[in-house]
Amino acid sequence: MVFSMQGQDSCDSCSSGKSHSVFIPRSITEDQALALSISLSEHFDTKDPGVSFVVKPFFMRSTHPTAIAEHFLIDNKVAINVQQDGSGDLNPAWLDLTASSPELYKSTFSMSPRWNAYGFWMSTEMMLWCGWWVAIDTALVRSQQNLNLKNTGPQVPASSSGVSTMGQAVNQCEFEHGRMSSNTLSVVGLDNIQALVGYKLIDRPSINFELYATGVLGTGERLKEQYLFTPLVGSPENAFGCGVGGRVHLLRSENHNISLLMGVEYVYHQGLWAKGSFDLCANGDWSRYLSVVKRGEESIPLPGINFFTRSVYVKSHSTLDMTFIMHYQRCAFQVEVGYNFWYRQKIRLDSISSVPKDHGIYDIAGPPYTTASTATIAQSDHQQNPVVSDSSFVEIKAGDLNIETATPPLAVSSKFFIVMAYEPEIRCKPVVFAGVSYEQALVKGAFSQVGFWLGASVELG
Repeated sequence: MVFSMQGQDSCDSCSSGKSHSVFIPRSITEDQALALSISLSEHFDTKDPGVSFVVKPFFMRSTHPTAIAEHFLIDNKVAINVQQDGSGDLNPAWLDLTASSPELYKSTFSMSPRWNAYGFWMSTEMMLWCGWWVAIDTALVRSQQNLNLKNTGPQVPASSSGVSTMGQAVNQCEFEHGRMSSNTLSVVGLDNIQALVGYKLIDRPSINFELYATGVLGTGERLKEQYLFTPLVGSPENAFGCGVGGRVHLLRSENHNISLLMGVEYVYHQGLWAKGSFDLCANGDWSRYLSVVKRGEESIPLPGINFFTRSVYVKSHSTLDMTFIMHYQRCAFQVEVGYNFWYRQKIRLDSISSVPKDHGIYDIAGPPYTTASTATIAQSDHQQNPVVSDSSFVEIKAGDLNIETATPPLAVSSKFFIVMAYEPEIRCKPVVFAGVSYEQALVKGAFSQVGFWLGASVELG
């Protein structure tokens, strides 16, 4: 059974829902700072049929970890107050972490997420006749992500499930989804494969202009939501699009060359089914970690994160890249200063698989046990901020899920980069270069990051 979100606006009114359960970075293959730096100028300089190869070893690292932490934590905070008595942001009893009275559990829980990626960006281009050309780009990537969890609370006697610290509480083996690991998670793989076919409409000494079509073969796995902040290589969906490139020479002499280059690329990404972890509209942030019970077994709590992670249809979406480069060449030396603007529209979700019947939110205030349909992750079974028990069993419906929790938000960023290159006058026209970049996320759906890369290209006539 599938529950369609079309025409549903109840979740849009969840003003308390701020936390997200997913973060999707941009593809390395389609990073225009890597793809176009030096390579675009060399591309326009190539006039005769032949084949060229480019390899760019790179390293990227995220900055501003607090912005990523706010994306995940309750109420977009950088640290949350953990109080068993119900006075904080999170009651650890929902995660099976408790201490005996009168010293109830309390602590401060925070994270400082960090993302690293390194590998080799690679491209092969074949210049054909009459202005036609084809190219294939991809990248071999190792992606690493670490939440860097921090907790000031004490270690308490282990519960029946073996939980004695907050680090254990958010990384329980019983959690099939949404786990928060204290370790560095990594994955190695081939990033998306992008094929381009283009035609040089204008190919004059002073000006160049071209059009091209592109297709992207997604190489990544579909989201499984096993861990929060899962490292990703490639994307699971295929895509297609188009672009333009151009160059204008501002100054040309025997030893000096100054030119302005630009590239604009639009890509349409197809929709597909994936996994998403959802909070409840009426129960606020991290309600996906509330315990649930089955009708007739109200005293036996089950991990809610397993119940609130459902298959969901991710709708098609678009990305836009705009890159501008100032290129200076003096004899065999080249310098480029560039700017890249990247936009990915908010990725909408459509249909959610139906939730299992006859399940409700665990009544932490029992016995007697019914359900607690209005419970939040902060509430407790104590006098301060207590859970309100339902008079009868209240069943969770698919329409109760807050679709915004697992919706990748709008992503917009600005990247600045500088590249230096050397092109000796020898056979096969090799070029070696090195570049640095800084990317500033303009909204929380993108990484702020720094990058460094080397590179070499050769041309075979």
